[in-house]
Amino acid sequence: MRLVSTLFLAGVMLMIILSSTISLAAENNQAKLSTNDQKIQKLQKQVNILSNQLAIVIKNQQGIAKKIGVNTPKKQPVITVDNSASLGSVEAKIALVEFTDLHCPFCKKFHNKIYPELKKQYIDTGKLRFIGKHFPIVQLHKNAAVAAFALECAREDGDYKKAKDWLFERGKNFSKTHLDDFTRAMNLDKEKFAACVASPETAAQINKDMNIARAIGVNQTPSFAIGLQKNGQVIDWKIITGAQSVENFGKAIAQFTELAKTKG
Repeated sequence: MRLVSTLFLAGVMLMIILSSTISLAAENNQAKLSTNDQKIQKLQKQVNILSNQLAIVIKNQQGIAKKIGVNTPKKQPVITVDNSASLGSVEAKIALVEFTDLHCPFCKKFHNKIYPELKKQYIDTGKLRFIGKHFPIVQLHKNAAVAAFALECAREDGDYKKAKDWLFERGKNFSKTHLDDFTRAMNLDKEKFAACVASPETAAQINKDMNIARAIGVNQTPSFAIGLQKNGQVIDWKIITGAQSVENFGKAIAQFTELAKTKG
């Protein structure tokens, strides 16, 4: 009987010890959890503080950038018509500006295959004004500038389209040695033509065309700027590169026709 009592008492003591141990472990775990929670809360507060400070810095930087003009959307360069070759109505709402190299095979493709249909559908009907500008790439075609001078001088007294046809037909074979052939074919005054080719004004006109091309991002031929025509300028333009199909040019013309309606 005494043995049973002893064993019972030992069991009770063991239960008390185990219970105390479990409670102590639980308290320790709870303390650890509380400590971790405190650390997490502290970190969250620090993150919030840093986020607020960063937002203030960004706002200040945006204010400074706006003040000095950084990140302000760039205004499109204006494309001036000036005295460039022009076909079609000056009253047309839409203008297509061509930048061409007369020794470029893809420019020739556009001139021979695409342009005639554009002329028929849009230029002759008063919907589109076509403006021709020079962009001879002499790094690729060493005599392209000679052809540009020839076309620029021929259009003053001759037929622009006829002169362009002739020069594209000759292509890379055309050089300074063929200027006399050109004047005879175009029935031009030889002395007047020679003076024009040598004139600084002619060089300035071609250089101006090339500078406009570079200013609007043109770096290949043929390239075109299509946009709204207003007061001798082309505005709200976009660039088309390559000898695109008539259908693609037609889509662009339709797009700008709708834009013209909204612009009044």
